[in-house]
Amino acid sequence: LLIDGSPTLWIAGSMHYARFTPGLWPNALRLAKEVGMNGVTSYVMWNLHEPRPGSYDFSGRRNVSAFLQAAHDAGLMVHLRIGPYIDGEWDYGGFPWWVNSPEANMSCLRCSDPAFKAAMTAWMRTFVEHVRPFLATNGGPVVMIQVENEKSCDGTAPMQGTGDRNYTEWAIETALGLDTGVPWSFCNNSNSCNLPDTPGVIFTANGQG
Repeated sequence: LLIDGSPTLWIAGSMHYARFTPGLWPNALRLAKEVGMNGVTSYVMWNLHEPRPGSYDFSGRRNVSAFLQAAHDAGLMVHLRIGPYIDGEWDYGGFPWWVNSPEANMSCLRCSDPAFKAAMTAWMRTFVEHVRPFLATNGGPVVMIQVENEKSCDGTAPMQGTGDRNYTEWAIETALGLDTGVPWSFCNNSNSCNLPDTPGVIFTANGQG
């Protein structure tokens, strides 16, 4: 990665803040730095932060601001992976239960359904605004954000129905429209979507031995 114009090797481990109690964050981050890491990646669990539509919770182990401050204090960069689908061996892949309620009126998830896209947009905007003070463009530790996760266009990824390419392109456009000033990553399963190079987006893929 180019960081402040200098080539920087990204050496990071996964530390999902919601899987720790907040009191453990500082020491775990300090140890990550001591073993030679310069960054951490963390999933963001939508269902923890928006348990009811429009009702957001950033307290306790959901206090991402405190986690990001602790990472900054430890001298670590952060890659936030906000989904909305994260997989991550987490309940329902990170989706809140209410997306499947009759009131939500969603015909599918990870697709071009208008109701799903509206809910996803509201979630992403709310979260990005909450962490904006911690973006690298504002002097914070967040150097990259990921939209979606392991998303393919051939219908093989979990919970994605038809593998909607239109949704995939929309998700990337929506992320870029949030004007974070830091790059977005997009894990698209060995580019099954055949997506073109996009400024501001780093395409990644799972590897197999």
